[in-house]
Amino acid sequence: MVQSKEEIIEYIKTQLGYPVLTLETEIVNPNYYEYVIFTGNDTTTQIQHTVSDKPIASGSVFIKTILNNNGVNVESVLSDLNGQLTGSYGSGTVDYTNGNLQINYDYPVKAGEYVLLRYGVSKSDWIYNRSVQNALFWFTARRGLRKIKHINLVGGVDTYQIDTEPVVRISDVDILKSDYVFNYELFGLPLVLPWDNTAVFANWADYYDLLQKIKLLKRIYGRYYRYEFVSPNLLKIHPAPDSSGLVIVDYRVELTEDRLSVITPKEYFLVREYAYAVFLGILGRIRSKYTSFPVVGGETSFGDATDLIEKSAEMIERLNRDLADLSEPLPIFIG
Repeated sequence: MVQSKEEIIEYIKTQLGYPVLTLETEIVNPNYYEYVIFTGNDTTTQIQHTVSDKPIASGSVFIKTILNNNGVNVESVLSDLNGQLTGSYGSGTVDYTNGNLQINYDYPVKAGEYVLLRYGVSKSDWIYNRSVQNALFWFTARRGLRKIKHINLVGGVDTYQIDTEPVVRISDVDILKSDYVFNYELFGLPLVLPWDNTAVFANWADYYDLLQKIKLLKRIYGRYYRYEFVSPNLLKIHPAPDSSGLVIVDYRVELTEDRLSVITPKEYFLVREYAYAVFLGILGRIRSKYTSFPVVGGETSFGDATDLIEKSAEMIERLNRDLADLSEPLPIFIG
């Protein structure tokens, strides 16, 4: 099984059937998004922005602002045509899939003037992408992608970066004293701390065996510290260590589209089912809003919206229980 966003979308389509989905999702008409993406400073001529809701509908982007041409105000209006921004006093590109905008103005945006963006989303793709994003948020909030990392302590330094990305939460912290070098034969380990290579455990037995050895290490070489998580990715230790040492941090980060391939097949199955459940709920609300639609020779109606909404709620309740019942996932071990 290929674990990816595209596979999840194909699964959703297959579950309900392409013809019905194409018809029903095409009548969805989300409102245009309109908001300020930049405030001028008489200096900036290039702006990069990524929209929050995507994919962008082709030809829907409209950008308006006032530029400062050596003290003369000029109005710039840009719109997209086949991914290219065209119009007055500027140019740029639009990535419909990823939602990235690149704006290149001929003159700086006037100080205090807003750069106003308006765009629409692709109707059919919007509902699929929204369902997958909801599933990723759900998994991140309840479980997250697990990592374990060791950090070398420095005497007198109390704050350390855990990761380069935001950390969702910390599950456990083990702090060892400076004299943590030990006779590895005592613990049956084919390595000596600190680890300097990235490793991924191949099976549960190896991982739990290491956890037990870390606990033994902590009893022999450990020292009492308190720690504090400082958002978004810092660990603060109280008191500051007075010498070198080692801290082992067990923490969680966000599950993103590009990381679907690294979660376990069982976790991926639950994410995929959650996306399907979200889709059913959205589809049910569409059906409740549009009770009928025109066809050749008259009108026809959708199926029962209540059934879809109830099934969605039941699936989400069951999936919450199933995810909570899963054993702890294997971590990605970072040296």
